[in-house]
Amino acid sequence: DLLTDIFFIIQSYDYGVENNYYGFFWSSLGFTILPWGLAAMCTAFFLTTWKKKLDPNENNYVVFSFFTVVSLLSANGVETFHLVTQYLFLKEGKQILVSDYAGYLTLYFIIKTFVEDFPQLIVQGMYQSRLGKANPIVTLSLANSALSCFITTVTFPFTHEFEYIKSKLRMFEKEDSFDQESKDLSFQIQMQ
Repeated sequence: DLLTDIFFIIQSYDYGVENNYYGFFWSSLGFTILPWGLAAMCTAFFLTTWKKKLDPNENNYVVFSFFTVVSLLSANGVETFHLVTQYLFLKEGKQILVSDYAGYLTLYFIIKTFVEDFPQLIVQGMYQSRLGKANPIVTLSLANSALSCFITTVTFPFTHEFEYIKSKLRMFEKEDSFDQESKDLSFQIQMQ
């Protein structure tokens, strides 16, 4: 994912030099650096927070860190991350709930999809149409962005994050209906 974006940035820079138009270069660079920077900060924060939850005497934190970084950089390795996390915590005799990390992963995948993959797909599509002919690097980048968006869209409804969002929405709806009932009740009391 990152490599094809880098190749596209180089290709769009060459286009900028030849045509004196750097719009594709700057937009592609921005939609690569911003999300990957945010993702790196989120991952560092996540690992720092979770360091306290694993036994420092065991080698589990090293394994956990490795799989966290690999899974999150792969953009679609969520289930691998869940399996490894569950295994490591069970190995230490602890139980870990999905809700403990589903919120973080939801935020991460929103960043990856809507701040990187989807905008890159639009920029690369516009660039390809401007060229008027198929370019192997652009086609590869475009295919990769389209595939990432497709995989995320198709798999997200089956992930723990989706269940986490649904449960949060249900809680929000219950609180909202409870607030409405209490307002109706107070209105009835005032009317009497």
